Amino acid sequence: MLTNIRNRLTGTLGIVILAVIAVTFVLVGPTMSFTGQAYYARVNGLDVDPNEIERLYQNQAVRVREQFGTITPDIEARLRADAQQQVITQKVLESYLADNRIVASPDAVREQIVNDPSFQEDGAFSRDLYRQVLAGPGLPPERYEQQVARDIALRQVSEGIGGTSFVTPAELRRFIELTFEQRTAAYAVFPLADWQADTDPDDSRIQQFYEDNAARYQTEASAALSFVELSVDDLAANVTVTDEILDNYFATVSENYRTDPERNPRHILITVDGETDDAAASALAASLTERALAGEDFASLAGEYSKDGGSASRGGDLGWVRPGQFVGPVDEAVFAMGVNDIRGPIKSDFGYHVVRLDGVREGGIPSLDDVRADVEADYRNIEAERLFEERADQMDDVLFDNPSLETLAGDLGLSVQVADPFTRATGARFLNDAAVFDAVFGDAAVRDATLSEPIEYQAGRRVVLRVDRFSPPATRPLDNVRDDIVATLKRDDALAARDATLATLLGTARAGGSFTDLVSEAGGTDPSDATMRRDELGTYPGDLVRAVFNAAAPADGVSSFGRATGDGDDAIVFALQSIAPGNPSDLSTAERDGLRQQLAQRLGFADISSLVLALRDDAKVSFGSLATVDPDAGL
Repeated sequence: MLTNIRNRLTGTLGIVILAVIAVTFVLVGPTMSFTGQAYYARVNGLDVDPNEIERLYQNQAVRVREQFGTITPDIEARLRADAQQQVITQKVLESYLADNRIVASPDAVREQIVNDPSFQEDGAFSRDLYRQVLAGPGLPPERYEQQVARDIALRQVSEGIGGTSFVTPAELRRFIELTFEQRTAAYAVFPLADWQADTDPDDSRIQQFYEDNAARYQTEASAALSFVELSVDDLAANVTVTDEILDNYFATVSENYRTDPERNPRHILITVDGETDDAAASALAASLTERALAGEDFASLAGEYSKDGGSASRGGDLGWVRPGQFVGPVDEAVFAMGVNDIRGPIKSDFGYHVVRLDGVREGGIPSLDDVRADVEADYRNIEAERLFEERADQMDDVLFDNPSLETLAGDLGLSVQVADPFTRATGARFLNDAAVFDAVFGDAAVRDATLSEPIEYQAGRRVVLRVDRFSPPATRPLDNVRDDIVATLKRDDALAARDATLATLLGTARAGGSFTDLVSEAGGTDPSDATMRRDELGTYPGDLVRAVFNAAAPADGVSSFGRATGDGDDAIVFALQSIAPGNPSDLSTAERDGLRQQLAQRLGFADISSLVLALRDDAKVSFGSLATVDPDAGL
């Protein structure tokens, strides 16, 4: 199946899909059925968390808002539909992994996390930093570790499928011809300002545009809140901790703090390649070993001779490593050496190594004093989570008897907080929770001093809110948006006039008129001649390169004409004069081998993408009564 549909998803799209699988997943439609049950959605039996959809929507909305300043209702609907489809595809992939028993080992998950620079201080994993980074988006460690495990498992799938692709000589030749194809064209630029009218549209036209586009000028609904918040973080800060408590706690969990032995080596790598054969590489490594043993600065030798681009610039420093991170002979040497020992040459699949050991950290269970800060933080978190559950139950009881925000705050020892007016777009405090937004802006929003149900937003945060002031959407007065409407209409008129001029120009050129003369008569810049390749997108204005390579080939010496979008509001017309395919004989054997590998990867990505599409086609998806997005949207 994958081979048969590979042609649907080759090239750049294939590369994008692989990244999509690991991060946000593709947007295609499943087979669906609809019921009225009280859940959001189920995918092959797995429940969809609406908060995941809201978080993804908010992340996308932030980027759109940064680029365009606002989000129209149509754009919001599309973003929410896309977020829904991405989360559904994630569940489809999780179902596939479960059905095929594809899992990541705990060691693999741990290794990826401890080696992530985001969680490291001074080159070593930091539990405090780990918790701090995850606390930002409100992501519990256990949930993050589940995501890491899923991503590792997906990589196993992608590597297994992608690694089976191969390239025929004919495919490689065609790939080279297309990749290195050159197209020669003359092009001219037409700035929109040349068609801009000096006079404003009349009042009746402005009024009509305002009425026809009222939704464009509508404000977002806003609300001001009072709320009471129960937070695990606040509870943790007030947990009582004594030496006796920590001693007893550490005795029960000390195994969790066991560490692997670590070493901090430096190395010099001498590779065997076209310039250095095996004997020469071995001799050079032996010479460098002697020089290092004689007292020459190891870091300087590494900077001058090492072929390991990742470490040579750091004097060969490989950082802190654990057993099994290097190829066998090097790994064995590193963990048999003492501090400041130098060994070499050590042969591996990569060449010959000269190694010096700079530091040693013995593994095992540390003393409480060595990890006291981590142990205390872990104890506080566990105790705070227990207290959180107790207080959450108490919150429910108080609300049942006394539906007052002030009473709730007093009974739980909390305070009534106030949130200044915010909209869906600016509600940063509750940015990642769909239930909060529904309680404030949804169809069943709380009003008239009514309290919301307790809403657990993010992780370890529970809030009860009251909407003190609500301002519904309203159309801004015409006087406030008149200048914007005038600018829009003048731009539309300029675009229409320029489009008509360029359509006439291209029609006349295709009928045999002189391209240069027509450009001059239409007021464009003097035509420029250019010979371009597909990979030169940023070299020429706008999307000229893309348009030229999408244009029909010139026939019998007669140019092919077309139009492209320039920079800003500029437009471009061009005359494609000739095409020269890439020539495989112009490339070295090494260059052709590199391109063969690149093409094989692309074909492998296409196979992976085809698997995702097939899984989506076969998925069983049902939406319940809690779904807030049109189930058919985004398909």
